[in-house]
Amino acid sequence: MRRLSDEPSTSEEITSRTIAEPPRNTLRSRARVELPPVDNTSKSKHESPGKLAPPWSRAFEILRWRGPWRFLLLSLRELLKPLVYWHVYYIIQNDMQPALPTPAVKGKFETSVYAGEQDLAKANTALAGVGELTPAEIALRLKRHDAVAIAFAGEQAIGYLWMTFCSGLELVFDTVWTVHPNEAVIYDTFVLPGWRGRGIHACMDVALNNWAYPRGIVRAFASISAVNNQSLGVLKLAGKSRIMTLVLLRLRGLNRTWIRATGLPFSLYFERKQHPR
Repeated sequence: MRRLSDEPSTSEEITSRTIAEPPRNTLRSRARVELPPVDNTSKSKHESPGKLAPPWSRAFEILRWRGPWRFLLLSLRELLKPLVYWHVYYIIQNDMQPALPTPAVKGKFETSVYAGEQDLAKANTALAGVGELTPAEIALRLKRHDAVAIAFAGEQAIGYLWMTFCSGLELVFDTVWTVHPNEAVIYDTFVLPGWRGRGIHACMDVALNNWAYPRGIVRAFASISAVNNQSLGVLKLAGKSRIMTLVLLRLRGLNRTWIRATGLPFSLYFERKQHPR
């Protein structure tokens, strides 16, 4: 998953309100985790740069992580994609706290936080090993003063988690976040498949909390897809509160989007993107 959801995040150029970024130092935290053994003889086909993974390999991965019922629901959604497509998101509120301890994890690794254009070179170098973001996407985010927590096993980057402080970040279907002063949105998370299930996402979340709280951020929000049972499990363990359920349904032929929000008003944290006529 990319954004605590089942859809990749958008990286379009946006015009948004940003908050001034206070002076910062790169934050590095430590946790224990073991490096997995390297077996060059058993690498899967999709790890070869010149070969594409077979289509069914992605289906097996979804079935493994989502379970049979969510897998069937996702399959039905893909079958109906030419006519209709939908998303159901849980909107999560995270109250920031001072100096959270690093959560218990399996093994040893470090987490660093980079923010602003001054950290662009370091972030580019680190994230090149993950291979999920282009240099242009990284530059766009850091130039608008976003922050990113990157987890390392030795010198290898194994995951990342982003935080933005400005309005205009697209969720899906031209629906964009509204970010208020002293608040932030957590988005676009990724952990390499071989490192999942070790508590790495929780450590990156804590690293961003400990970096953002001294800089005046009091609340952070995130969207989690209702079919993403891994993130929902993390949410339950962390005790974070769900403040809104957001249903978005797009009718392809009519190019119309139906939106329903429960819990809190849609306009409190979202708005529809305006396209020039």
